[in-house]
Amino acid sequence: MRSSSLARLTMASVLVMTGCVNPEAKRLYEEGTEALTENRVDVCIDRLEQARALMPDTSSFIRNNLAICYYRAGRRQEGWFEVRQAVMMNPSNDNAKAHFELRWQEFVDAGVLAIGTSRERVRSVLGEPDVLAVARGKGDETWIYAIRILGFRGGALASIK
Repeated sequence: MRSSSLARLTMASVLVMTGCVNPEAKRLYEEGTEALTENRVDVCIDRLEQARALMPDTSSFIRNNLAICYYRAGRRQEGWFEVRQAVMMNPSNDNAKAHFELRWQEFVDAGVLAIGTSRERVRSVLGEPDVLAVARGKGDETWIYAIRILGFRGGALASIK
């Protein structure tokens, strides 16, 4: 089987598994993913943004591929947001989880997630958390980014899970 035939078969399987039944979204996803494999970033972003607009809450595969394209285009904040959305939509999407962990490790390597880092520094790099919980009267906060939990005490990072 030729690699292009295998790629189409794989894409079709992913689309069926993820419930991407909108024919236009399917076409756009396929075009965007093909552009991604060919490193045609502008086309990839255009097609996947259109596919996401048609299926904003249901395709973590579209959002993960869009995140990859955003990162390749240097649009890191948008990529970070999309990969988190992909993981939260479908925690079983192993590609999205691996991509999320890759990006998380970049934050670790850059020292952003070191114990003692200020809440403001973390927020300036990672953006607003997906979930924020505050303990009354203690000043403790718990921030969740998709599948990772950060604990803050006294305005500084105290724990990472």
